[in-house]
Amino acid sequence: MKKIIDKIKTEFKNARRKLGPGYFRLKRYFQYIEELPVESKMILVESKMGKELEWNLIELLRELCKNPRYKEYKIRVAVEPDVREKRTEFLKKHGMKKVRVIRHEGEEYYKVLATAGILINDSEFPGVFIKRPEQVYMKLWDATPIRATGKNKKKGFGMIGNQQKNFLSADYVFFSNEFAMHQVEQDYMLENVAGAKVLIGGYPRNEVFFDEAKRKKIREKYGMEQRKSNYAYFPVRRVKMEQIAQEEQVEWMIEHLWELDKLLTDDQRVYVRVQAEVSSLVDWGGMSHVVRMPGGYSTYEFLGAVDGLISDYSGVMLDYAATGRPTILFQYDREPYMENNSFAVSPDEFPFTKVETVQELAAAMGQEHVYDDSAFVRQFCPMEQPGMAKAICAKIIFGEDSPCLKEREFSNNGKKNVAIFGGDFRKNGITTSLINLLESVDKTKYNYIILYKLETLRRRQDSLKMLPEDVAYMGFYHVRCLPLKDTLLCKVPFYPYAKVRQILEKRAKNDVRRVFGNCRIDKVIQFNGYVDDVILMFEQMPCSRTIYAHNDMNQEIRSKGNVNRDTLANAYLNYDSVAVVTPDLIPIAEKLVQKKAKKSGKSPNIEVVKNIINYQSVLEKATEELMFDKETKMNVEQEKLLELLASPAKKFITVGRFSKEKGHFRLIEAFEKVYQENPDTCLIILGGYGTLYNKTVKKAAASKASSRIVVIHYMSNPFPLLKQCDYFVLSSFYEGFGLVLAEADLLGLRCISTDVVGPKKFLEQYGGHLVADSKAGIVQGMRDCLAGKVPEKLTIDYEQYNKEAVEQFESLLP
Repeated sequence: MKKIIDKIKTEFKNARRKLGPGYFRLKRYFQYIEELPVESKMILVESKMGKELEWNLIELLRELCKNPRYKEYKIRVAVEPDVREKRTEFLKKHGMKKVRVIRHEGEEYYKVLATAGILINDSEFPGVFIKRPEQVYMKLWDATPIRATGKNKKKGFGMIGNQQKNFLSADYVFFSNEFAMHQVEQDYMLENVAGAKVLIGGYPRNEVFFDEAKRKKIREKYGMEQRKSNYAYFPVRRVKMEQIAQEEQVEWMIEHLWELDKLLTDDQRVYVRVQAEVSSLVDWGGMSHVVRMPGGYSTYEFLGAVDGLISDYSGVMLDYAATGRPTILFQYDREPYMENNSFAVSPDEFPFTKVETVQELAAAMGQEHVYDDSAFVRQFCPMEQPGMAKAICAKIIFGEDSPCLKEREFSNNGKKNVAIFGGDFRKNGITTSLINLLESVDKTKYNYIILYKLETLRRRQDSLKMLPEDVAYMGFYHVRCLPLKDTLLCKVPFYPYAKVRQILEKRAKNDVRRVFGNCRIDKVIQFNGYVDDVILMFEQMPCSRTIYAHNDMNQEIRSKGNVNRDTLANAYLNYDSVAVVTPDLIPIAEKLVQKKAKKSGKSPNIEVVKNIINYQSVLEKATEELMFDKETKMNVEQEKLLELLASPAKKFITVGRFSKEKGHFRLIEAFEKVYQENPDTCLIILGGYGTLYNKTVKKAAASKASSRIVVIHYMSNPFPLLKQCDYFVLSSFYEGFGLVLAEADLLGLRCISTDVVGPKKFLEQYGGHLVADSKAGIVQGMRDCLAGKVPEKLTIDYEQYNKEAVEQFESLLP
């Protein structure tokens, strides 16, 4: 016993050292949530995850500091450590000494995040964030989206889950116009789930545009009245575009500044605002008419003083339009920029004066305001006015209404929401089954939302493009919502499961609050059937719950240990239903819960819910040209495979991940014997993923039939290859439904399978060919294929089959 205790102590110390201080700050965050009360007169303000302090929030801070109504309120601003001193000095300089600047994601930050009564953010709080019922959270959307956002971004569209979660956790979401509201709710898929109140009003940062005294003061200080025109130039930050390096884009801009300086006269001035790293590359002293924007005033204060704005694709155009002064759209790199960016609103639709060359720009600066932007102003900045900061603070803190603010709600079609966890979207049978299901169900009845872990999909975001357009998705971060001690106790072999269960349930309840926030969910489906923390989280959901079993989970636990037996058994008993994809799995599921069912007096509600067979898609994809992907690997040259396919040789094929349970090694050994008897045969093994590809290649190379064995790793469309083969062999030790059997049958292949759970009932019902679960059985099955003893087709009506499968699935829904 002493050795075991010493080992646990050592593991505890090692874990503390590896995890570092960041972990312990998180641990205390969950402790604060459980133990500390919410301070109703504490306000936390955060901008851009602590990296910036945006002017909308600065104006709200100014109101909170100067208005005596908030005298008793404590105000905290979270910033990154490297700008903490700079932000502190800035706030003091602007008369906001009451504000205390704290380190973003530091220890005090997590305490304030857990206990502040008022939370204000223009971006997102970290993935650990849980909004407590006593807290009021306002998320301010700081610009009308010109470029595409959310799911419509070209890159990062699958990593928007934490932004979605912040929308769904908020009590108020602020927009400057209804266009922005509707665009964001579509791009972030907030329709039908977001419960926040929407506030629409002018941006606080734009109040300065109506301050004539300040405008006059700035103009006098910089001699603007003595010049014909004074423009501010706001070039948007460029990211690397295809075939155009970021350095080259900066060089373009600097060249344009020098060229413009030469074209302007002494009574013209352009004040340029660019990022610090770009500004340092410009020789400002060498130019007379183009100068850096001075730093004595805020950006918007200075913008309110000039005669006009020059920009390209910056959202500042939408704010500035409220002044009624001219804007020039300078699109010197229009073609590459438009090609490499997606737009919610095309700049081509803007009413502003548009130019593409420096000569055109200089000429436009001497013209009057000749365009009509009244419709544009009504759409994008209809409520800009003084008093916005005052109205917003009074609303979120005291609940006071104001004529400055309109209140709206996010769209809701009234249908029930079904949230489905689909796993990690690898190319496997579960993913295929989920996509087939979503393409087949009647989505006019329910709203469907696919859930996934952000970490697992970071490099496979394109997988989300497989989802039907009318299906929403939401990612979430995996967070260990437990103290270290509890984490380690869960790993101690002799620690009673009943106590472990209490710890895990505590974490799962935190996960429910953290992941779903205030969003409305009527049904959760753990379609994947694996992933312990998701199984536990869904078990705690206050709605109808279903968990799927796609495989022999007893075998999975024994051979892979990829799910905890106790966790799964409890879920089977506590979920409202367990959906098995074939009747073969009913006794397997019953056996898994047998002991717990006897002890608890409960019994699982097990329903057969067949997987959809998307026969139309299979037949359509099979007509496409045989193509290999960049990721495709194989043990022979492509030409060799094509020669085999074109030859009269009888071709056996199997499709399945490179995993032990698929039985590829015994299939190779079985084929070797068949090949010795029938040399004009070949075997193709195609796998989507798995750890045994290299070992399978070595196994094939060592075979006496090596010249006739092809091993392929990944093909996005395997059906043209499948169609060119003669026989399909399922050699698995255990299976789920075996969807690929139906796909092979659709393409005219004679099919055999080992007599194992999963394919057994399916093939027995529809006249398939089962063989003994052994190498000898596979050998005999392959001989039967060559002898014409295997049926040409299964006796299945796929349309009727799918109709029944959809009905079975919909019977699970509330």
